Amino acid sequence: MTSTDSKNTSPLEAIFESRVFGALELFSQPTTDAQPASQIVSEGINGSYLIRLSEGIPQEILAATLGIEVNCLPKLYNQHLSKLYTGRINGLTLLWIGIRAVFRENNDSALEWFRSPIPALSGNSPLEIVNTTDGQRAIQKALDAMLSGDFT
Repeated sequence: MTSTDSKNTSPLEAIFESRVFGALELFSQPTTDAQPASQIVSEGINGSYLIRLSEGIPQEILAATLGIEVNCLPKLYNQHLSKLYTGRINGLTLLWIGIRAVFRENNDSALEWFRSPIPALSGNSPLEIVNTTDGQRAIQKALDAMLSGDFT
């Protein structure tokens, strides 16, 4: 699926598409579209959309967000994702705006950071906590600090 397959893309997938693949300068405030997405998260998304997301987000991070092993991702491609999984992906795509800005769209650097213990995350790696709402909030707070240059 590409961004030109609009007739096969749900409204929520279109939001995810803009967050993961859209121009960064569109996001002066990364959380501005959180409410519209949250209203339609309950509809879920097609698991096949994970294939498209993996073009912009490393599979290791997608799997960690869902709380599964990387080799289990393909099992989801033929399913409709639950509200829980869709909500986690929604949170990750919001985070991805800041990750793209901090790491200048370098997924290798982003993945290295995700694997590393981060003092601001109580010594946890982002991979260890990205599958919870509280973990995603803590990661967002750390990214906001990195973007503002505040490391206190």
